[in-house]
This record gives sequence, structure tokens and C-alpha cells, in this order.
Amino acid sequence: MLTFVRKNDTIFLYNITLNNERWSTIPDYDGYLVSDQGRVWSVSKGDLMTQEEHEHGYLRVLLRNKDGNTKKIRVHRLVAEIFLPNPLGKTQVDHKNGSKIDNRLVNLRWLSNAENQIAAVQKGSHKTKTNQAAQYRLKNRQEKFREKREQELKEIRERTSRSKED
Repeated sequence: MLTFVRKNDTIFLYNITLNNERWSTIPDYDGYLVSDQGRVWSVSKGDLMTQEEHEHGYLRVLLRNKDGNTKKIRVHRLVAEIFLPNPLGKTQVDHKNGSKIDNRLVNLRWLSNAENQIAAVQKGSHKTKTNQAAQYRLKNRQEKFREKREQELKEIRERTSRSKED
């Protein structure tokens, strides 16, 4: 169970670990936490946020800041910006395995634009006519990962609802 401390309308919870999953607050968005496993928690709802798939295949969440403004933010950027050091100031976040929905910290790395383009070609995720088979394999891997992730989220929600009832 997560414990939150509220002081002057600010929620304090920094880099805690729960079941080997690290959670941290999201700067400028009080009331939300992101984990190194690519999950986003809403404190007000007491539940995991629904992640929608962007037209380019990346998962994103809708967050509301303290001024009431909302913004759709890509989950892989949240995870990388909070948990992944970037000493060289690289600007793009790459999914090592090519799956845009696998936002676990272990699957992310910072790259320059040029490095990211090279990686996309090497993984077969760069859209060309010559890599249609690679695109199909990648889509298959994403579907299997999505199914596994949905099952994990279902189990977490069940555990959360049981703990709320206790």
C-alpha cells in the first residue's frame, strides 16, 4: 500500500520502492506518480491511469497541473526524464526492443536524433518497403506485450480494490 503525506496542498512522496517497482512524483503535476515500470498512478483516484495509444504508437496519459491545465504526456518521456540520467543532454528517448508500448526503464535509453534514426533502421522500425516483415514481427511482439501488461494491470487493480475494502 502506498502512503502519501499532504502538506499545504502538496503531496510528498519521493523515490519509494514497492514490490521492486520504484515510484516518484512528477514535477509540475502534483497528485500523480510514475514508476520505473512505465505505470502512472493518480493519487486522487487511487488507481492506475489509463494509457491511450498515440497515433504513432506511443502510450500517453492525460495529466492536470495545479492550475487546472491538462496535457497529454508520453509515458516513455516521463519515465526517462525522472529515472534515466542524461549527462550528455541527448534529446530523444529510444525503446531498445523497438516496442513503443514497453515503457519500462530497462527498455529506455537517451539518444541523439542521428543515433535514434540509425537505431530505428537497425531494429526494422523505420518505415520502408524493405522491412515489412520486421514491422509485422514488431507488431506481434507489441501485441503480446500489451496482453501481458493488461493482465498485470488487471491483477494490480484487483489487489488495490481488495486493499481499499480492508
